[in-house]
Amino acid sequence: MICIFTAMYCEAEGIIARYGLKRSSNQFFDVYESDSITLIITGIGKIRAATAVSHIISSHCTEDIYVLNIGCACGTDIGRAYIASSIEDKATGRQFFPDLIYNYNLSESKVITVDKPVTYSDENVYDMEASGIVQSASCYVGPDKITVVKIVSDDGSYKSVTTDTIKQLIDNAIDDISVVIDNLIQIDAKECNGICIEEFDRIAQELKCSEYMRGSLRQLMTYAASIKVDVSLFVSQYLPITDRRRGKEVLDELRQYLTT
Repeated sequence: MICIFTAMYCEAEGIIARYGLKRSSNQFFDVYESDSITLIITGIGKIRAATAVSHIISSHCTEDIYVLNIGCACGTDIGRAYIASSIEDKATGRQFFPDLIYNYNLSESKVITVDKPVTYSDENVYDMEASGIVQSASCYVGPDKITVVKIVSDDGSYKSVTTDTIKQLIDNAIDDISVVIDNLIQIDAKECNGICIEEFDRIAQELKCSEYMRGSLRQLMTYAASIKVDVSLFVSQYLPITDRRRGKEVLDELRQYLTT
């Protein structure tokens, strides 16, 4: 399941139309769904966003959920879509680092989440929800299943930003957004269809995987299969692995190998 979180309906409208999502009954949030996508409109601000993530994910099977935050932000290049290489909560200084396994041909940027609109003076992108979404999602899924995409809507002044402006910016960037969504749908479908269970379980045992590590291994094996890399052969050069700490190191080396 792909769970998409937006703060406002105008950020979601183009996605709802592109994927034919239908409104679903929910007591607390506006939710739109298909067989593979659940889109939630959280409301503005990181606390509302975090609450929405917890509410939705806790009601689903967490192992098969991908979290995708899409929305507008302020920055220097209006209309441009960015994928977050890191997310910082300005108030607490806490930072989060999603695993960028896939190449979407989008520019990368640090996303800084603030509690109120700011006038910025650097190359970063600023929003009001991402850190809440990522921090809450991290309680349920690993960083390999969290993605943040922001479309720059203004320079921080907010003088000319309307719901119509935001809708148009999302519509203009919908092809870039769809590349991310379609890839996650494809990966999720492959995971649901299943990789070789026997091979996966064997490699997970060899790496001494925790449940968290098993989730990362599953996605890496799915991606490796798509680019015809033999994970079993890669891991075999490190055997025997004596403890979980060494297993995690090998898993990290596998991730680096697949992404370089």
